[in-house]
Amino acid sequence: MKNFSKTRTAKISQRGFTLIELAVATVVLLVGVVAVMQLVPFATKTNQANRVDTTSVVIAQHYLDEMTAQPLANLTLADPVCGAMSLGIGAPSATVMYPTAGYLIMSNGVATVDFTQGAVAGYNCNYSDPNNPSGGVFQVRWGVVVTQNAAGQVVSKRYVVGVKQTGMQFRLPVNLDATVQR
Repeated sequence: MKNFSKTRTAKISQRGFTLIELAVATVVLLVGVVAVMQLVPFATKTNQANRVDTTSVVIAQHYLDEMTAQPLANLTLADPVCGAMSLGIGAPSATVMYPTAGYLIMSNGVATVDFTQGAVAGYNCNYSDPNNPSGGVFQVRWGVVVTQNAAGQVVSKRYVVGVKQTGMQFRLPVNLDATVQR
């Protein structure tokens, strides 16, 4: 009989979760799930923005490589997408910025293409990514700073290429630059 009373008292001392404890646990779980669900759209938006930036860098690097591969005396570059790309003319004993002096701006010590100004013929084109037809259209702009010596020979060219996806508001353009000297 002693054994029977011990098991009976053991059963009485065991308790489960109360309804309040269950409700608190459910609220904590729901708060965690809602927080994670809000991260998914944010992560998707960030991923898309990073994809656009990466594509912009690849496009800018492609055009910068094409420009720097040209001899300094070349005034144009033939490109299958942009057509005839102007590479600046220069002036004896001077440094001249093309297409205009305000087309390139200095931002924190870095030369950038000013996309707030109107596009200048020969210094811009639209690029659609052939690997991603639904990826949108990218506007490519470039400026050239040409330096000539007194004899009228071009001694250096600084190319600044800016790329921005059209229709993307509040996204800064990607800018790359390189200088070629003799």
